[in-house]
Amino acid sequence: MKQKRKKRNLSSSNSKKKSKTKHKRLKTKKTKKETKRNRKQNKTKKTTLKKQTSKADKNIIIKIQNLNKQFHNKEILKNINLSIKKKEIFGLIGMSGSGKTTLLNLIIGFHYADFGKIYYNHGNKLIESNKDLALMRQKIGFAPQEPSFYPKLTALENLEHFGSLYNISHSVILANANALLKLTRLEQSKHTLAQELSFGMQKRLGIICALIHKPELIILDEPTADLDPILREEILSLILKIKKKGITVIIASHFLDDMEEICDRVAIIKNGRIIKCASVKDIKKSLPSKHANLTTLFKALEMSKCHKK
Repeated sequence: MKQKRKKRNLSSSNSKKKSKTKHKRLKTKKTKKETKRNRKQNKTKKTTLKKQTSKADKNIIIKIQNLNKQFHNKEILKNINLSIKKKEIFGLIGMSGSGKTTLLNLIIGFHYADFGKIYYNHGNKLIESNKDLALMRQKIGFAPQEPSFYPKLTALENLEHFGSLYNISHSVILANANALLKLTRLEQSKHTLAQELSFGMQKRLGIICALIHKPELIILDEPTADLDPILREEILSLILKIKKKGITVIIASHFLDDMEEICDRVAIIKNGRIIKCASVKDIKKSLPSKHANLTTLFKALEMSKCHKK
């Protein structure tokens, strides 16, 4: 009897071991299948994302994806997503401290993003900006709010100097400089020291110094700040002339009337977030009153965000 019980116990324990081993095998097999499936899905996702980022829309010059930036543990930009079209005037509207200038500095490559990507369309392929900063700087011109020319150089000498930074031959620099001086009506003042030019002339010189290398995109930070109405009209007219030459323009400003006058599309930025992005025409159509404008919309959005807080 004891032997029979032992045999039964042995057979039952063996069967349990077998079932456990079988269960482990099945579990391992299932885990391997799931791992394989997950790898395949991740590979597909990566391939899809690569295709999305490598193939550019022919009409897009700059693509910004999920951009975030902090300074001293303070979030300045939060999840910025934008596409800038070729040959358009794109306006960034926002109060001082909203993150406009930081966004421009990231596009140019003066700062690096903490998270997210900026892509530049080069030959209909999206190139990640921080992987080819030399290309980005060759294709982009930047005119800051405060003119960055040298006051003790003449207008022409400034253009020659900035042109030399881009490995352009002197003959091409001179040709470009003369064309730009003519465009801005500074021909008669090309041998005048920059510090002796009027404020309006200095503003124009600052802009054309950023155009000397014939960029595809120019970025203007507050181009009409501190100008009287007549000088503001001169700068706006110059920006429209730049657009006619096929150059994309990005403007950051808090002068809403100026932006409404010349921009094709605008993005409103508040506390580091884009709260509205659309064409000026579409924005006007969406407003209840025929006489409403960007100022009306901006105030409404500012008020709505304050109430939500």
